[in-house]
This record gives sequence, C-alpha cells and structure tokens, in this order.
Amino acid sequence: MAVDPKYIEKVQDEDEKQASYDDIMKKFGVKGSFQENDSGVTLPTNYWERPLKSLEADEVFEGKPTLGNIEIIEFTDKDTGKSQKNIQAKLYIIDDDEKEAYVIPLNLKSKDNVQKNVHHQSSLYKLVMGLMELEAPGIHNNFNRLDKVDLKQVRKQLDEMENLMFKVVNIDNNGFIYKSFVIVDDY
Repeated sequence: MAVDPKYIEKVQDEDEKQASYDDIMKKFGVKGSFQENDSGVTLPTNYWERPLKSLEADEVFEGKPTLGNIEIIEFTDKDTGKSQKNIQAKLYIIDDDEKEAYVIPLNLKSKDNVQKNVHHQSSLYKLVMGLMELEAPGIHNNFNRLDKVDLKQVRKQLDEMENLMFKVVNIDNNGFIYKSFVIVDDY
C-alpha cells in the first residue's frame, strides 16, 4: 500500500516547524511544555484561547458554547503565599471563523453536578439566567438567587446551541474592577 504524498509532505512540514520551534527555544534559552487540563474540552492546536480577563469591555463575541468538566485549580495566594484551591468549570465559546476560543471561568461551590445557593453576582448565575432570558425575557426579575443548578442540564442546553453571543462588561466592586459577561441576543 502506497503512502499518500500529501501525507508525507504534511509530516515533513510539521517536522520542519518543530525543528524551527526547537531552534528558537534554544536561542532564547527556553524549555517549554504543554500543561494538560481537566476541562475535557479539546481545541485544535491552531486556535487561540482568550480568557475573559484579556478581553476588552463592551466587545461582543460569539461562537459554539461548550461547558468543560469541573476542575480543582490550585494556586498560591499572592498576598498570603498560602496554597489555595478553587473549584470551577470553564465555559468555552468557540469561534471557528476567528479560530479563537473565549474562556469564561465559572467558580463553583462544590465538585457536585448540582450546585446549591447560586448567588446573583456569580458567573454561573449570569450564564444560567442569560440562557433562560433568551427563552423567557424578563425572567431574571423574579430571582436574585438560584436554589439549585444542575450542571448536566446546563451542559445539555449548551450542547444543543449552535451559537451564543456574550458581551464583556467591567464590574466595580468597591474599587476592585474585574471582567464579567452578559449573554446577549443581538448586538
């Protein structure tokens, strides 16, 4: 069985690209690695991951939504130097036209699929209420807390969607400004 010449050419191109990367890394004295994550979402290697905090306020983005797995993120608190853990799932909005994936962290209270007492300022609340607003405008006026949210059901709803738009907003919490998002129907 003969090997397709296009395949051989592609492998040679990839080998040359990797050799070039190795040369550049050596030139700068850099050794790199790829850190696997537990999100369960696999992106093509040529897609650019853009975290919410890197996006500009008032910009609108859209793409295919996907909710990653629940992860435990370990980090060192910059003020205390102590090791901390944060439980989260990441919402990916994958824009195939731009070859970008917008990543929105959703902080969670537990590793359980059913989250309880979801506060109105949380990113999970913003996601769920935003999705419900698309189907029933004004529903957000009836709640300021969600007693429970089943992430399996949220994931199912997202998987059925072809496109989701969101707008980046700045939130000022007593002088501490951070990025958040609002689901939008049109812009």
